[in-house]
Amino acid sequence: MGYHIVNIKKNEIEHKYVETMLEIAYLDNISDDTIIYQGEKQWNPVRVGNESRYRNYSKDWFRAGIKAQELFKKQAKKENLVLEELFQDESSFRQYLITEKYFAIKRGDFLVRNYGNIEIDVKYRGFYKDNQKNIVFNFKCEDVQRHLNIQTLTKTPIVIAVYKRSGDRVIEETPHFFSISGTDFSEFHKVYVKTENTGYCYQILLNKTEQNFDFIKKNHKLCKSYLVEEIRKKHRNAYKKWTKEEDNNLELHFCEKKPIDELCSIFGRNKGAIKSRIEKLE
Repeated sequence: MGYHIVNIKKNEIEHKYVETMLEIAYLDNISDDTIIYQGEKQWNPVRVGNESRYRNYSKDWFRAGIKAQELFKKQAKKENLVLEELFQDESSFRQYLITEKYFAIKRGDFLVRNYGNIEIDVKYRGFYKDNQKNIVFNFKCEDVQRHLNIQTLTKTPIVIAVYKRSGDRVIEETPHFFSISGTDFSEFHKVYVKTENTGYCYQILLNKTEQNFDFIKKNHKLCKSYLVEEIRKKHRNAYKKWTKEEDNNLELHFCEKKPIDELCSIFGRNKGAIKSRIEKLE
């Protein structure tokens, strides 16, 4: 373990590594402002702006995002929610490329494992008043469509949890919740935000959100109804109770030896439902 000698000249790092303290005495660039730290040779200092791993840490919005996620995990634990963190790296997204047709997707930050695997995307926003003096916050129009796209693939509703932000500080209070599939975005005004090339955003009315973790628990039922709704787009009678007339018709068609695929079309149910009903009637 040697010594790293660090000087900052013209906003750039001058770095040298030496093995012994004796070698430091032979350096001619040591001053009162020189930084010396002991460490392994590979522990080189880096300038944040030049290193992709650390670059965003200089931005308050990035630090606020990390703080918001950590606060959500702490609060969710108190609410007895079992969270599974979703990774946002490229390899994790690749598994959703199940079609050759490109469309943008956006995953949330967590799955709530004990409430129907509802997906939570944690946000932090500055709250302000719109022209009608309503308290609002901005939510990217592009992100709405990306969330809708991932819902199409995963058949899982996405809930947004929004914390109030002040600079890089997240206000430690319960977040404001709203769901992507349960929100009528057409009722919100659109604004163009130039900061960080944000683009068009919906002005989400704060009074259209719910500041209570029970929102997630209630949306557990929404998750089930959403799945049923999606399945019924393909099988119109999925999860509906069989009627006596349907049972009689199924028995008749079965005796006529009609194939399962045709029975699915006739009764608007999937193969599993048709087969299990036939077994029950037999």
